[in-house]
This record gives sequence, C-alpha cells and structure tokens, in this order.
Amino acid sequence: MHGHYRHGHRAVADLSPAIDSATPDRSEQAGRKLFVGNLPFGGTTESDLRSHFEQCGAVIEVSIRRDKNGLPSFGFVTFEKEGDARAALEQLNHSDLNGRFLTLAFAHRQA
Repeated sequence: MHGHYRHGHRAVADLSPAIDSATPDRSEQAGRKLFVGNLPFGGTTESDLRSHFEQCGAVIEVSIRRDKNGLPSFGFVTFEKEGDARAALEQLNHSDLNGRFLTLAFAHRQA
C-alpha cells in the first residue's frame, strides 16, 4: 500500500472534505453511490470501472472526473441497491485496478 510515513506511522489522509465538495449527489442515491479515488492514470474508462464493480451488483451509473490534462482523477459508481454498494465498499476498497489501489468511500451530499 502507498502512504506517507511520519514518525514511523503511516499517515492516512482524510478525503472527506474533497469527496463532499466534489460529489454532485442526489438524495435518492444516498447510500448507493460510492466515491472512487486513486484511479489509474492511463486510459481508465467508465467501462473499466463498471466491469470492476459489477461483481458486487447491478451498477446503474458510472462517471469519471478528469484533471486539466484529461487524466482520470476520481470517479463515482452508483449501484441499484444499497446493499450492493456496501458489499463493494467492503470487498473492493484498496483493490487493484490496472496497477493502482482504489480508495472507496460512500459519496455524501455537501451540507
């Protein structure tokens, strides 16, 4: 796993503010939509994400946000059922997609 070490301990960044500010969530999708961070830079597509997450259940929407250079930055995966989203979070958090370990969290509406 990747991470920064400080005083012998691995520091883990809290992505919650970034996730909240970047999430165009609708309340009807709450609990079914996952934030997907640390996407592979080279050629990751919505189809790649869909294929990776469909092992946990029916995916109804996938979107990838790209940086100013057009490289994948982060994405969102919305499941048909809340239980499938929970399963994906448990099973696929830190899973490998094309050489990168994905960081998953439930997407939240910004208050």
